[in-house]
Amino acid sequence: IINNHTKSYLITIGILIICAIPLLLDLGAKPIELWDESRNANNAIEMYQNHNFIVRHYNGNPDMWEVKPPMLIWFQVLSFKLFGISEFALRLPIAVSILYLLAYLMLFLKEQTNSLYPGIITSLIFITSKGVIDRHICRTCDHDGVLILLTTLTFLIFFLYCVSENRKHLILTIVFLTCSVLTKSIMGFFVLPGMFMYAIYKRKIIKILYNPWFYLSSLGFIIIIATYYILREKMSPGYLETVWRE
Repeated sequence: IINNHTKSYLITIGILIICAIPLLLDLGAKPIELWDESRNANNAIEMYQNHNFIVRHYNGNPDMWEVKPPMLIWFQVLSFKLFGISEFALRLPIAVSILYLLAYLMLFLKEQTNSLYPGIITSLIFITSKGVIDRHICRTCDHDGVLILLTTLTFLIFFLYCVSENRKHLILTIVFLTCSVLTKSIMGFFVLPGMFMYAIYKRKIIKILYNPWFYLSSLGFIIIIATYYILREKMSPGYLETVWRE
């Protein structure tokens, strides 16, 4: 006899397998597109070869056209180390990010609603949306799939903090915000207005401002982001000016 916990686990695995089909099927079959995907591919291959994990390179020179931070490229280099250089390995981190997001959403909604159905419906709608499985999103090696994962986790874990006031959730919120910025720069901040409005709605602003972990975590965020940009500028002078112009 299968108990309810095991049944929920098996259903979740089954839905993830279904969702993996449109994400992973023939993932490496199409050639690299000539827009952002090809630039990211060059950056990843050169980082894999030159072991410079701070500066993205293009044709052997610091890339001053694609000036986003390198977190996506780090994931792609790891994928190359595991599976070799290929279109599949290049795109796999983005597809895996979306699968992880769907797994988290199902578990999150199960915990919040005590039902599997909201998570199942959300996942199936998400994975069948053209904006997700079309080019330039989650089946090509673009930043957007990883950014979707990280910004969604930032918001949902902040929601958990507003419910529980557990400092772990506050710290994790800023950790995922940091990773979002390291993925696509200022785009990682786009989730902040919604978080701010939700904190006002839940009357948590004062408690956050009086929480020392908010300041410690924020300091960590500033140190990490500033360190990256300073190192990048030192290793490829003119980078900060290029970022500012962009």
